[in-house]
Amino acid sequence: MSWLKTLSQVFFVRSLEPFFCPCCQSDKKAVVGSRNRTLIRSTGVKIILRIRRLRCKNCGIMHHELPLEVIPYKRHEAESIEAVLEEKNLLDTPADEFTLKRWRTWFAGLTSHLLGVLASAVLKSSGEMDTTPLTGDALQRIRQTVGNAPGWLSRVVQTAIKNNCWVQTRSAFHAG
Repeated sequence: MSWLKTLSQVFFVRSLEPFFCPCCQSDKKAVVGSRNRTLIRSTGVKIILRIRRLRCKNCGIMHHELPLEVIPYKRHEAESIEAVLEEKNLLDTPADEFTLKRWRTWFAGLTSHLLGVLASAVLKSSGEMDTTPLTGDALQRIRQTVGNAPGWLSRVVQTAIKNNCWVQTRSAFHAG
């Protein structure tokens, strides 16, 4: 019965939200398979996520349907990365010091782009640009835009992905 133990560790990801292609905004998709993705929880426990692979029927681009706690191309959940960026609970984070340094460097290189994405999303949704200057370091400015509640990193990443502004060469679709 070793297969039973394996199955209990696998979580199937399926969005309740309608699909809209980040590239062409089409709502037509085809599920073309799935793939396993390992995720390291903030407790250090590794789980397997079964991620659906979606192909946009309009533009043909392949997307992966990711849950909100997953940052594309990161193995640790967003909560762990967010805690490191805020300098909280560093001793409880299940990663070595080199990984923590890479997360900080990754975020520092991405913040000006993310601030631009957030400003663009606000302009697109409301039609007006807030001219009040944001103050503080990059993290504080981002949190002024998306709020201070836990999960701010997921909200920023989701906004970037849905607006087809994620920096990577591949795209992802956040479920949630």
